[in-house]
This record gives sequence, structure tokens and C-alpha cells, in this order.
Amino acid sequence: MSDGTLRGAALLVIAALALFAAPIRGPSMLSAQESVSATSPAATPIPKTYSAGTEPAKAKDKDVGKRAWRALVTGAGAFPFAYFYTNFVFDGARFVKNGFDAQYAPWPFKTQYSAEVSVEETFIRLGVSIGASAVVGILDALIRR
Repeated sequence: MSDGTLRGAALLVIAALALFAAPIRGPSMLSAQESVSATSPAATPIPKTYSAGTEPAKAKDKDVGKRAWRALVTGAGAFPFAYFYTNFVFDGARFVKNGFDAQYAPWPFKTQYSAEVSVEETFIRLGVSIGASAVVGILDALIRR
């Protein structure tokens, strides 16, 4: 087969698909709009007015599930910041406690010869940062308007 024959066959297949696929789409938007009865209310940007005592019921303002989810998400988002600042404060306190020894310099000034943080202190730092982020999440959920 030549290149021109392949192109012709491809165009024929595309035309056949377009011809047979057109009825599959269903009714057009115009016919759907025409089927709306004249008795249905028209969409309007003006809100409905209610007489006294017939207002629709409002959702509970104090939805516990939404508040708990908000506290969880906010606390999880605050965790990296809490962990960074907790490490910074603990490093600074350790530096001061050890008489400003260069081995215990805080994060920006640490070198390869700096003293390592113990496993217990690492878990304490994690606990403090998790607690701080939980406090931030709970306060955000309580203060939410």
C-alpha cells in the first residue's frame, strides 16, 4: 500500500466514526432547555423571602466532626513549624547549658564535629513539637467563627 492509500483509508475511518458517533451523544442542550415547562419557576438571583417561623432549618453551628477534622488538619500543618522551632529552642538551650561550647552550637552553626543529640532527647523534642501542634490545632478549632 502506498502512503496516499493509507491516508485515504484513515480519513474514511475517521469520517465513518464521526458519522456514527453523532447520534450517540444524545439530545442537545437546546432541546433540554426547550423541554422545561412554562410553569416551572425561572432561575433568579433574588433570594426567597420567608415569613416568620417558616425559615429553613440551619445546620448546627457546632458540628463536632468538622471541628475535629479542622483541628487535625491544622495541627498536622503546624507540625513542621513546631518541630523546627522546638529543635531551634532545644539547641539554643543546650548551647547555653554547656557554657557556649562550640560543640553544642545551635543548628545554623553546627559542624561535622558537633555533639550528637541523644535518642531520649530526640523523642522529647518530637513529643514537645507534637504537643505544640496539637495545641495549635485545638485552639484553631475553638476560635473558628
